[in-house]
Amino acid sequence: MNHELRRTKYAARSDQDIARAILDTFRFDPRVLSYQPTVLVHNGIVTLSGAVSNLRAKKDAERDARDVVGVWDVHNLLKVRTTRFIPDLNIHNSIKEALARDPYVGLFDFSVHVRNGKASLYGQVGSHFEQTQAGDVASGVNGVADLDNWVSVAASPGFDGFQVYAPKPNADFALAERIRSRWFWSSALHNQDIEVLVEKGRATLTGTVDTWLDRDQAAYDAYNAGARYVDNDLLVSTMGGL
Repeated sequence: MNHELRRTKYAARSDQDIARAILDTFRFDPRVLSYQPTVLVHNGIVTLSGAVSNLRAKKDAERDARDVVGVWDVHNLLKVRTTRFIPDLNIHNSIKEALARDPYVGLFDFSVHVRNGKASLYGQVGSHFEQTQAGDVASGVNGVADLDNWVSVAASPGFDGFQVYAPKPNADFALAERIRSRWFWSSALHNQDIEVLVEKGRATLTGTVDTWLDRDQAAYDAYNAGARYVDNDLLVSTMGGL
């Protein structure tokens, strides 16, 4: 391993370098690429501005920016704007259709209310992963400017109503894959030695990372992916500061 490269990676970076790195990250993220947010950086504090077509793109842009080395905080001023006016009824129907198509939550019954672009999602699912997934699906619909996810998680997977459904994808496996996907898209974590094991919604992280910031980021990503609890057993490399 080339420790000279590692030292360069974690050296202090200029605001100009950070801004360029964020823009480069956006170019590799198809969820954000087409919107081209404006990026301003001052003393490591990033401000994102501009317009995107849905709430998920807004959140993804912020997540991409936070993953860039040298970023201390992100002010997300992105606005959800569409090229044409989308009536609330159309947004409502699009959310229902998107939920019905999703392989993880398509078998559940959801109630959706939309007012002035703000969506409220109701229903009951079997896991926290499915709860988060439903919110992500709804957030990705064009015209959704804000979302209240009121979907609840059943106390037991055997509650009335589940027996009639066909078998669903294994929730723990799906959650682990979701966590790995977030690490894959992270500029700081994608090439580090991290493993995740998920059992009953609890994620256990093992392996070695370069810095304490990376360790915290890995757990943060696991929670954002839908983990109910995270046991962070990651070790920090003794060479990380070289």
